Amino acid sequence: MSSHEGHHHQAIDPDADKRRLGVVLALILAFMCGEVIVGIMAHSLALLSDAGHMLTDAGAIGLSLVAVNLAARRPEGGLTFGLKRAEILSALVNGASLLVLGAFVVYEAIHRLIAPPRVEGLPVLAVAIAGIGVNLLAAWQLAKANRRSLNIRGSYQHILTDLYAFIGTAVAAGLILTTGFFRADALASLAVAALMLHASYQLLRDAGRILLEAAPAGMEPREIG
Repeated sequence: MSSHEGHHHQAIDPDADKRRLGVVLALILAFMCGEVIVGIMAHSLALLSDAGHMLTDAGAIGLSLVAVNLAARRPEGGLTFGLKRAEILSALVNGASLLVLGAFVVYEAIHRLIAPPRVEGLPVLAVAIAGIGVNLLAAWQLAKANRRSLNIRGSYQHILTDLYAFIGTAVAAGLILTTGFFRADALASLAVAALMLHASYQLLRDAGRILLEAAPAGMEPREIG
């Protein structure tokens, strides 16, 4: 029983969550800078869209860190419930940023499907494989955090979405290297955009339900009454 209680306490330790978020933020920012450089040199929209998504990841994690700190403040003055809703506002902003970025990537990908540029497949493949490793490490860190918090869950979904995106980019790079099908880069970008829009919808829906004081999902107020 005591070991179970210890595990539960660790899962909701805000200081531990802040450390994990800090490690993930450093990983994402360092890799994103390298990805932008390679993406420009290789003329790869898939890499640049991945980098854009990683920028939203960094923003999401940065907002999560701020929100965790705000939520830990004690209630005072007119804020009689404290600032715990800062975490919900963070999730809302993260969802909106994914929506805007996803729409932009769709626009650029359609343009490149019509007139595909020459894409250097080898550097794209190398960066995609490295990105898979970085995001696996980041996902492992956040998997240990308190994902009952919508704020933390939003950051975790960002990382998972980016992991899937890098897998798609690696597949596209393999197709380019083996077949010379340059439109694979734009198709991978569309897949990335679809993942962004799906994650955006989930975050906006869940944050909106809380801010509008809706009944928790799966509960029917009439039946409860």
